[in-house]
Amino acid sequence: SDSTSGYQLKAGIKHSFGKFEGGVFVERMDGSDDVESTTYLGVDGRYAFTDDFHGVVGYSKDSDVGIFKLGVSYAY
Repeated sequence: SDSTSGYQLKAGIKHSFGKFEGGVFVERMDGSDDVESTTYLGVDGRYAFTDDFHGVVGYSKDSDVGIFKLGVSYAY
């Protein structure tokens, strides 16, 4: 099987506004020689419906690709 190595680094800042938590970030992904490296800038948010159940939304973009994230999470 094929394998590759590399790294992913994500740093940002978040702030809580009651039940909503929002933030901005920069994310760097760098793979081996055959995988293209890229840097994303993005925003994300999380709304707490309950202490355990959250709605999640986010958007990030590099020079070519935009990624939209929409989901739910359960923390216990």
